[in-house]
Amino acid sequence: MAYAKTTLNDLLLSFSYRYGESSIPPSGTEKRVYWINRGIDYIVNRLELTKSASVIVSGNTCDLNGATGTVADFKSFIRLEDSSQNTYTLVNPADYEASEGTVCAITGDHSSGYTLKVKYDGTYTLYYSFHFSPLVNLTDECIVYDPEAVVAYAYAQMRLSETDPLQDASRNLEECEARIRMMSSDINRNEGDLRFKSLY
Repeated sequence: MAYAKTTLNDLLLSFSYRYGESSIPPSGTEKRVYWINRGIDYIVNRLELTKSASVIVSGNTCDLNGATGTVADFKSFIRLEDSSQNTYTLVNPADYEASEGTVCAITGDHSSGYTLKVKYDGTYTLYYSFHFSPLVNLTDECIVYDPEAVVAYAYAQMRLSETDPLQDASRNLEECEARIRMMSSDINRNEGDLRFKSLY
């Protein structure tokens, strides 16, 4: 049986338990959702999680954020492989035209979008770090498999914003860090000593 992913509702309920509440408050959870999403982003970045996607290069380019791209959540380049698993070297866009062989370049930015340039047309596998989609609906699923790491981070930040009345923010941040270390260890055991950690 597959692992059941944690939902936003599950995270909010765990958050409420840390507050000493027996259920999720009927209103006023916006700040909690905000800190939960910040916690997910923090953990994804700490674990250096990546995604991979198949991209089609035509005319030596692929619009990563447009109709021809499949990576609208692209943040930064990790690796590019062709169908024969040859790895392409990322070069500075200014040096791309003068470069030869298995090289590629990324142009653009977050606001205008990114374009992948490759010398040869074809289908490639792009590994990349990504912007995660924030949880909005109660049924939205958390991509971090240890939900208590997220909740510990969110709870600590919420307490810090309240000037930490129970003096338990540090303890929860330490719990979050310990859980991140455990997830990192799990990833390394499952994938070996890779320089990137795959998510999908």
